[in-house]
Amino acid sequence: MAKNFKSLVASALKEMSGEIKEVAEKAVEVSAKAPTITAPNAPVVSSSVKAAGVKGERVAEIGYIAKAIRRQTGYDSLTSADKKDLDGRFKAVGVTGDVPELLPSGFTGALWHDVQERLVITKLFPYKEVAPGQYDTIALHGITGYLTGENVEATESSESYTTMMYLVAKCMAAVKKSYEVMDDSLIPLAQEVRMGIIDALARAIEDAVINGDNSVAHMDAGVAAGSYKKAYKGLRKLGLGKTTVDFTGAALTEAEMFAKIMEMQEAGGLYTDDQAASRGELVLIVDQNLYNKLRVFTSFLTKEKAGMGTLFGMEVSSVFGIPVIQTPFLPIVNATGVVDAVPGNNTLGTCILVNRSTMRYYTTGAPLMEMDKDIQTQFFTFTGSVRTGFNSIFDRKDTDPNAINATRGNVIVGINIAR
Repeated sequence: MAKNFKSLVASALKEMSGEIKEVAEKAVEVSAKAPTITAPNAPVVSSSVKAAGVKGERVAEIGYIAKAIRRQTGYDSLTSADKKDLDGRFKAVGVTGDVPELLPSGFTGALWHDVQERLVITKLFPYKEVAPGQYDTIALHGITGYLTGENVEATESSESYTTMMYLVAKCMAAVKKSYEVMDDSLIPLAQEVRMGIIDALARAIEDAVINGDNSVAHMDAGVAAGSYKKAYKGLRKLGLGKTTVDFTGAALTEAEMFAKIMEMQEAGGLYTDDQAASRGELVLIVDQNLYNKLRVFTSFLTKEKAGMGTLFGMEVSSVFGIPVIQTPFLPIVNATGVVDAVPGNNTLGTCILVNRSTMRYYTTGAPLMEMDKDIQTQFFTFTGSVRTGFNSIFDRKDTDPNAINATRGNVIVGINIAR
């Protein structure tokens, strides 16, 4: 049942004045530390919010509403911008009654919070909000220290820079449900659709960050024209354009497997060496098959020798001090590391070693969650959208944003890995 706008806000304000402030700050915190991904703290939910049917993560939205109401002299004095903002936020917490004038739907902070919470690989990289076409100046490590005598002019270094562009692409999910389906459903279907859209946006972003390619022809066969994997170049595409390490296509012993991982680390030079690892900049991304191979190696079964006893094959937290992160988004590929048009050629795996400090994940504008209805067809349409971008700081040069800089080994791909 729709909840009354004024009564919900009044009861929330009365019971939660201190609680709202604390939870509104904490509920949107997202921490990403390899190899452990920490979810936001669960907020405390008051009886009034529970009675309204609002889940815990929506408390932050109530906090925003309360703040907006307090700064006005009354409901009738809300500006049109406030009304547009509040409409989307009330729909996010399930309040649909007594607010028909608050149109159109708009930004919902809870939507972006929930999408971000479902990201794993993407959350490993530095994140920022940008304006489309914004630039960053990137230094290319050209300054050199020289031996210089007293009262002798210093030798000038030929320091150079590159200009990186932030470019974004829109990801959108849309679902239609008939009046009859909405009426007959035994579950709160609108909320299920909302959560489905959130999952869809998160999966699309995560897939693009790993498998994206905005070339005219995607590197992988069978990628649909409207796939978000065409939004920007992801980790696999960048690594395949820089340096690859061949795992031979044959089953490897433990020593051979570790030798190949070390070869990947050496291939990246200063971007993937032990100094970068000690600074927490590196991460090794693997599929489930390779992760399972690693977890039954003797090195990970005998941690008790180092005073770190564990259950058989329980966890592989790191290799050579480099965190290991498993993802389901790495596809089965051919020997060159791409999805072949001939299915029978896709029998092998890949892995990715990346310096995460050199990557950028960013968004622009406000994420939107909207609903509309067509009275002639009697269908509700639910949509969610967000504009995101992803790239290496060396690989979106303003003069040629689609070129891959092969001299900067910040992403290395291991190919031809036997499964």
